[in-house]
Amino acid sequence: MSPTRSTSSFDALQDIWSRRKWPAIVSLAATLTAALAVAVALPDIYRSTATVLVRREHVAETIVKPSVTGELEARLRTIGQEILSRARLLDLIDRYRLFPQSKVASAPEALVERMRREIHLETREADPGAARGETIAFAISFQGTDPAKVADVTNALASFYVEENMKAREGQTAGTAEFLRTQLEPMKARLDEQAVRLNDFKMRHIGALPQQVGANLATLERLNSQLQQNRDQQSRIFERLDGGDRRTAGEESGGAAPGSESPDVRVIRLEHQLAALRARYSDSYPDVVQIRAELAALARARTAAGAAPRPSRAGAARSAPSGPAPELDALKAEEKRLQDQIGAYQSRVDGTPGTEQELAALTRDYETTKEMYQSLLSREEEARLADDLQKRRMGDEIRILDPAVPSRLPAAPNRLKLALAGVALSLATALAVVAVAEHGDTSFHSVDSLREFTRIPILASIPRIDVMTAGERRRVAGLVVVAALVGVAFVFGAAYLAAHDNEPLASLLSRGAL
Repeated sequence: MSPTRSTSSFDALQDIWSRRKWPAIVSLAATLTAALAVAVALPDIYRSTATVLVRREHVAETIVKPSVTGELEARLRTIGQEILSRARLLDLIDRYRLFPQSKVASAPEALVERMRREIHLETREADPGAARGETIAFAISFQGTDPAKVADVTNALASFYVEENMKAREGQTAGTAEFLRTQLEPMKARLDEQAVRLNDFKMRHIGALPQQVGANLATLERLNSQLQQNRDQQSRIFERLDGGDRRTAGEESGGAAPGSESPDVRVIRLEHQLAALRARYSDSYPDVVQIRAELAALARARTAAGAAPRPSRAGAARSAPSGPAPELDALKAEEKRLQDQIGAYQSRVDGTPGTEQELAALTRDYETTKEMYQSLLSREEEARLADDLQKRRMGDEIRILDPAVPSRLPAAPNRLKLALAGVALSLATALAVVAVAEHGDTSFHSVDSLREFTRIPILASIPRIDVMTAGERRRVAGLVVVAALVGVAFVFGAAYLAAHDNEPLASLLSRGAL
């Protein structure tokens, strides 16, 4: 039963081929002709690649701190977006006269999108042992039909990376330095103003500054010692005067007790003691209260006795012998001067805490501003050095490692692959035409197929009657061949014209191979 099935299937295929051979041959020839015409007529696509090296040159951070921060990859992506901008690509299209046939029919946006599709960027690892971000490389490529233009455009794109990176770094370093300079000027003016205020305060309080309190106390001690010596000298003079008064009183009284003291001299001595105590103690001090009470009692006694008003110490000195009077006047003048100086220095010492607080606040503000100014000055110097180093190209270096050169061999299309694909497509097309024709044909081509379809008995079958002569059949066959050749030629010509210099179609068909 198996051989019967095989024979029946083979016979059926033979029947189908006998009926559909011409549509199959025509579709096969047309499709294959069109595919071969496209494979032959497509323009050659050339590709050029330039390798760009990105290397970070290190200057010791102890010398110059970097003023440009951020990942290098992020900056490269930003530069890539700027390079692929509409204005930049249109400039390249006009400069190198790219896409001359499509320039008239296509809008500028379409040309820009087409060029973006022709640009390829591939990141490569230039130094596997280097730290991340130290050294990287990337290849930028462009493809087109003119190898010289393709190489020029590729080198222009690579140069854009170098130029844009340099502009970005110079702009950033210069901007940093300029910003710091603008901040430095008002900070310096503020520092100068606070320095003037601090100096004025020190000049106004010269001698009363906290660092001078030790010298003031030492001077106070020295002045108090001098004042005490002055008073001791005055006491010795009054003692001499008191002794002279006692001798005079004894002579007048006929030899009174030598230890007695005249009321006038006692008043002068008590006033001298009172002045000495009040210079050191307050009025509530017991000795001061006692002496003041004694002076009041002497004054009341003299008033009750009807005596003349007591002479002052100056009067007593004038009434004394002429010898001690000038010396006592000099000591009194020196005492007044010493008391004034002691008061002045005591005021300085008493005002030192308040002066110290004001001076500390002014000094603290000045030191804070000075530190900020020094910090800004240091950062401005670093930014200026970084800008100078960048101008000398000692920062991140982006350079073209391998420039693009015109390619001698086309990178696309792969004509062999296109031809094989055309053969496969033409076979598939022929099979599809046969299948569609068979599926749409409802006629019966044999007695057996009619018997399988109906139970009505078939009485007779009339064979095909060919009324054409052999010559007529040859003429018809010749006309068919000529028509087929004309059709194939037309298909070939149409496909050739459609694919000739069709760069977008060549790129589209070869994108997988590229």
